[in-house]
Amino acid sequence: MLRRNIRQRREYLYSKSLEGPQRALFEKKRRIRAALEEGKPIPTELRNEEHELRRQIDLEDQERQGELLPYAPPCSICCR
Repeated sequence: MLRRNIRQRREYLYSKSLEGPQRALFEKKRRIRAALEEGKPIPTELRNEEHELRRQIDLEDQERQGELLPYAPPCSICCR
């Protein structure tokens, strides 16, 4: 029982340590998205990372659009 508690505590701390960087990345993307939508300049602290963050934002948008497109079965003429 004691080993299990130690293992669970270690796993919990490890998962919490991973949340910080993910939250920071999400916040940076949110700030860039907001600046682009409002037509404001990119915040100065994010200018060095802007290119990579924009690429990630575009990839996420493409993934979301792919999820939203309705399924179309293959046509019988060209997709045999």
